[in-house]
Amino acid sequence: MLRKYEKNKRRIVHRFRTFVLFRNFAANKGFTLLEMLIVVAVTALLAAIIALNFQNMRASEELNSARLDFISKMREIQGNILTGTNVGTASTADEYRVSIGQGIQPSYQIYYTIDGTEQPLETIRLSQNISTAIYVDGALDSGSFDIRLISPYGVILADNQQNRVVEFRLTHTRSNVTKRVIVDGISGRITTQ
Repeated sequence: MLRKYEKNKRRIVHRFRTFVLFRNFAANKGFTLLEMLIVVAVTALLAAIIALNFQNMRASEELNSARLDFISKMREIQGNILTGTNVGTASTADEYRVSIGQGIQPSYQIYYTIDGTEQPLETIRLSQNISTAIYVDGALDSGSFDIRLISPYGVILADNQQNRVVEFRLTHTRSNVTKRVIVDGISGRITTQ
């Protein structure tokens, strides 16, 4: 008799568990509207943060590219002056001039002079998202600006004056991130910040 009772008890407990398990499963088939709204809101927030970071990263990379290109060109010119490298002609240049335009969508032109005759060497246009400003000895300069490197020692003249420090600021117009290139007419160093 005890065995029958235990068998029945087990059967009843098993049925009860099965009923409770399936009842809970049937009651929780989907998500509530509130749960769905929370998931959508969190996903949208994460997507916005990622998009903003990507945009800032892209702006920073654009600026770094323009900054490194300018530094590379200036150092190439310095190297040409100091080593007496030819510019595609039979003789070496007496001086190089870098003319920098300011404002929105600027560019800079590189010229070389041989025996008093100035020739264009290259024009570099910056991205449309980059604006420039030039500071000379800490003061903002307006208009275009010339930096000259003169042979044989690579003397740097800023608007035909020696011993001046020129700061070339590149600003991304969408994100307002700024990078700086400093041409030191005193020491001849070209650095970045």
